[in-house]
Amino acid sequence: MSILSPTDRAVLWRTAITSGPGERSSLLRVLAAEILASVGRRLDLYGGYEDEVIETVEILDRAGLLGRDDLREAFEEADEDEERAETFTALLISHLNAAADIERLDVEARLKAMRLAGAWQLHIADRAQAGRQWLTAAQVAARYASRLKLSTNG
Repeated sequence: MSILSPTDRAVLWRTAITSGPGERSSLLRVLAAEILASVGRRLDLYGGYEDEVIETVEILDRAGLLGRDDLREAFEEADEDEERAETFTALLISHLNAAADIERLDVEARLKAMRLAGAWQLHIADRAQAGRQWLTAAQVAARYASRLKLSTNG
């Protein structure tokens, strides 16, 4: 699947949220697929996350939060770099947490919103953990020694 341009993503988003009941479900699935393609490649989310992304889009739509401009704008740029993908993901988490507090949603939907917010949070946490570089004692000593030599020679 080719990743859409930011303009095409904006058009897809607006089309999905303004569509009628007959085509809305299909367009939400296309939107979810584009989220997975653009954000997924930046955050290393590939196979196995399709249902989670579809559920996220559907619950935000049911809650009336999918039409938020901040979410759409972040989605438009989410494919640009990892930081923007993480920003979009943070907004998903925030809006899912907000959906969990919307009383007009049934209990099952509210619990699903909480579960999805937690799952997205784990993606971010796992990514942060994977980015850490662990050093052996010998590596720390070597780095310290080379810095010490540079400071005494300079």
